[in-house]
Amino acid sequence: DHMPFGLMTVDVDGIITHANATLAEWIGFAPEAIEKRMLRLSDLVSADGAEVMLTAARRGTDKLALDLDIAREDGRSLPMHLVCHRSASLDKGGLVIGCLNREDEAGGLSEDGSADLRLSRFFQSAPFGIATIAADGTISGSNTAFARMILDGSSGTGETVLDVLARKSEPTARQQVAAGLEDVLAGRGN
Repeated sequence: DHMPFGLMTVDVDGIITHANATLAEWIGFAPEAIEKRMLRLSDLVSADGAEVMLTAARRGTDKLALDLDIAREDGRSLPMHLVCHRSASLDKGGLVIGCLNREDEAGGLSEDGSADLRLSRFFQSAPFGIATIAADGTISGSNTAFARMILDGSSGTGETVLDVLARKSEPTARQQVAAGLEDVLAGRGN
């Protein structure tokens, strides 16, 4: 209960069923709110982030790691590295989430490392979809908003961006998207 990292369990509906003392202290919520199941995952992370984590668990993804800001009870943000594991003991898509507090980490990093950490949290917490596309046209990374809006909660990593963006498109629209992506990947597009 007093480990140097936070732990929480979340049921299939996104309700936090348990948080260890360390996490409860970090986020400042009263233990009663957690014990009475009045706290949801979406109360701590963005709705997109919560949906991506729960969808990954429902789809059978065994492990997912994200850098996200968690909202404290007082409204301030706390930078966290979250490692989510699907729990076989919880109903159809429950999660066990390990939380590593990164609040003090930036102080011990070089200026470049601190900037990388801030960029990673911004990337994952942005309210608009962002995906990184490799030279071969596959998605090498995406943020939670992209996963929710485009992929119904999967990260899309390794999938062809054309298949993701034009999955249900008419053939003409798919050809236009393909031509645009070809230009962008060749450095000619905007």
